[in-house]
Amino acid sequence: MNASNAKDYLPLVQALVEGKTVQYRLLGEKWSTGGDVDFSLPPDQYRIKPEPREIWVNEWDGNGFVVFSTESEAMEHSKRYGIGHVTTRYREVIE
Repeated sequence: MNASNAKDYLPLVQALVEGKTVQYRLLGEKWSTGGDVDFSLPPDQYRIKPEPREIWVNEWDGNGFVVFSTESEAMEHSKRYGIGHVTTRYREVIE
């Protein structure tokens, strides 16, 4: 890191302060986690580890489904429209 590219590292440093995981990779390799981040690589060789996305789905037998971004929205919808459905949480798998 130097004076001309320090601004490129700021989001990464802020993520560390917030307790998020910063990953790194050597050219052509997979993203790695572990050890101290010393910012000796170019900034594009670091990233904030992505959080898995979650959705909630209310499903009805033979009648389709409705997708929600929060559990509370899905539960409110299920209360409003009564029985005969299932609220299911789906979580993205990130490796």
